[in-house]
Amino acid sequence: MRLDAYLKEVGESPCAWARKHGFPLPVITRFLKGQRGVSLKTALKISSATGGRVQPQDLQVAMPITPAEATYSAPGQETSP
Repeated sequence: MRLDAYLKEVGESPCAWARKHGFPLPVITRFLKGQRGVSLKTALKISSATGGRVQPQDLQVAMPITPAEATYSAPGQETSP
């Protein structure tokens, strides 16, 4: 379950939930806005705070690929023009 869906289901605002469970508000709000991911440690804490309703894999965020990453070739995988 996604964290935003969980918060809606339990009727808590991100601010109230973060405060109640000891999370810095910017960590939660930036995650919910898709502006940042969370560390594995934070993902495990969120999972615990939701009674397992939100699993660590539910907290993965697809981050945009930078132009440098889009053209990256692993060593030995370079293509010749």
